[in-house]
Amino acid sequence: MCSTRRVIAKLAALTLLGLGLLVAPSAEAQDWPNKPIKMIVPFPAGGGTDFIARLMAQHLTTRLGQQVYVENRGGANGAIGLQALKQSDPDGYTIAASPNTPLVVNPSLQASLAYKPLEDFIPVAPMVRFPSLIAVHPSVKIAPFPS
Repeated sequence: MCSTRRVIAKLAALTLLGLGLLVAPSAEAQDWPNKPIKMIVPFPAGGGTDFIARLMAQHLTTRLGQQVYVENRGGANGAIGLQALKQSDPDGYTIAASPNTPLVVNPSLQASLAYKPLEDFIPVAPMVRFPSLIAVHPSVKIAPFPS
């Protein structure tokens, strides 16, 4: 198994673990949240990740009864925002909304990252499925690929 597959498999397992933690009762969790929650988006405002994060922040604000606000920390293909998450207090009041690129791809592309995805973060829940496609102008004579 190549290292990329291994990383993806580990992240998937951590996601399932994180989802299990969401439904597990905890005495401490009953007092949370009692102050606003910062959601770091590791990309500039206005992009797809920012849009989804803002929708999620609105939903969480309603669901949790506490303000969830978005703070954009773009740069270095998401690494700056995730470094800010790593350096935040581990109290549950700073979370991140990130695509998988800074977690899965950056370790392969950047020799020195300020974070280790499998050690420094625990995925909690997927936010959205985001399929991509190849598109061309309608006048281009190209046949669609078979599904």
